[in-house]
Amino acid sequence: IEHNLPDDAGRAYTNMSGQGAIGISAFPPDEAATLFEEMLHYDERVVPGGAFHEWHRESRAEMWAVQGRWDEAEAELRELTSIVTANRYLLVNATSFLGLILAYRGRYAEAAEVVAPFVDVAVGINDLQAYGTMLLAAAGAARGQGDASGALDHIERALRLRGETVEHDISSFL
Repeated sequence: IEHNLPDDAGRAYTNMSGQGAIGISAFPPDEAATLFEEMLHYDERVVPGGAFHEWHRESRAEMWAVQGRWDEAEAELRELTSIVTANRYLLVNATSFLGLILAYRGRYAEAAEVVAPFVDVAVGINDLQAYGTMLLAAAGAARGQGDASGALDHIERALRLRGETVEHDISSFL
């Protein structure tokens, strides 16, 4: 920030935020909230609507999702998924967490409808952070609709795709 390097600052904020770690933060909740306020204020001042700004908003929604702040997370994720310029990876992440929240709230059919178009997109990205969460969201929606076999198929697919990859946050979530 001091040297006016917005890409480096954006990446540093992303790493500090725990984005992609299923909302797990290295900071206590109050410090994490302060970090997000600082980060988003920086984004809005320097690169509003830029890639890092969108990813930082998604990361905050991940944190809200695991904190049970589902109304806030759902609103943020719905807005992010409506952004035409959002890249496919961001759309996969935001849609995954939206699907998880909807399933957590018992809105299984809506969750299934939201994630269905993005399951193969997530797998195509070929990154555990993309397909792991998406396949879990699809599994939660299937389970909630009484399709235990379909739910297990999604989880087994995620584990098969993961193979021997060691990545503790997503693997623990699986």
